[in-house]
Amino acid sequence: MGSEPVVVQGTPVQPSGGGGFAGALNSNNGGGGGDYGDQRNAYGAAANTAVATPMTGDIQNNENRGEKQEVKCRDPIFAVLFYANIVAILVVAIIYGPDALQTDDDNAQENQDYEGYVYASLIMAFVSFFASAGGLAIMMCIPETLIKVALISTVVLAGVWMVIAFLTGNIGLGIIGLIFFAITCCYAYFVWSRIPFATINLVTAMRAVTRNAGVIGFAYIITAVAAGWCICWTVAFVGVFDKTYECDENGENCDNPNYGYLFLLFLAFFFGQQVLQNTVHVV
Repeated sequence: MGSEPVVVQGTPVQPSGGGGFAGALNSNNGGGGGDYGDQRNAYGAAANTAVATPMTGDIQNNENRGEKQEVKCRDPIFAVLFYANIVAILVVAIIYGPDALQTDDDNAQENQDYEGYVYASLIMAFVSFFASAGGLAIMMCIPETLIKVALISTVVLAGVWMVIAFLTGNIGLGIIGLIFFAITCCYAYFVWSRIPFATINLVTAMRAVTRNAGVIGFAYIITAVAAGWCICWTVAFVGVFDKTYECDENGENCDNPNYGYLFLLFLAFFFGQQVLQNTVHVV
C-alpha cells in the first residue's frame, strides 16, 4: 500500500531514495526502542538523500493542494488600527520632523545629533536588507553548519557575558550569567545529536521556498517597506522629542521630554513592525 505524499507549502513532495524520511521514522518506531543516538546514521543519510522534490503528474492537480480560500479581511478591527497607526506616524513626522531637522546657528549641534539618528536608521535598513539576502544564501548552501554555528555562538556569548561580568566586579550579574551559561551548555549538549534531523527539516523548507520564489520576492518587498517605516518613525520620534524637550536661552534648565508621547511612539513602532513581520510569516 503506497504512502501518502507530504504537502509542503502547498506542493506535494516525496523523499528521493529508499532510506530517507521513511527509513528514519522506521528506525524510530521499530527495533525494540533503541535510543536516539542509534538513529543518527539514518538521519545523516536522510540529510544527503531525502531532499524533497516536487512530484509530477496528476498529484499536483488534485485536492492535496488545498482549497482556495475566500479573499476577505478576517480582522477588520486591527486592520483599521494598523492603517490609523501608519497615518498617525506620517502626520507626526510631517508636522514635527522638519523643525527638528532644520539647521540653524542656534542649535546646529542639536540638529546634527537628530540627523545622526535618521542616518543611523537608514544605514541599519540597508544592513538588514543585505543581511537577509546573505543569510538566505548561506542557509541554502550550508544548513547543517549554520545550525551548529548558531548553537555554538549562543554558548560562547553566554560565556563572554559571564566572564565580563566577573571581571568588572559585578558579582550578581556574573552569577546570573553563570546560570544562563550552564543552561545553554546543557541545551547544546542534549540537542547536538538532533542537528541532522533539524537539517532535514531546514533543507525541505528551503527547497519548498525555492520552488515558490514569489515568497522570497515578497519578503524583500516587506523588508523595504519596514525600512521606510523605520525611517519615517525615526523622523516622527526626533520631532516629538525636540518639541517636548525645551531649555532656556542658555541651553540650561531643560525640561524632561513627554514620556507619555514617547511611550506611544514606541508602541506604534512595535505594532507596525510586528504586523510587517507576521505578514511575511503567514505568506
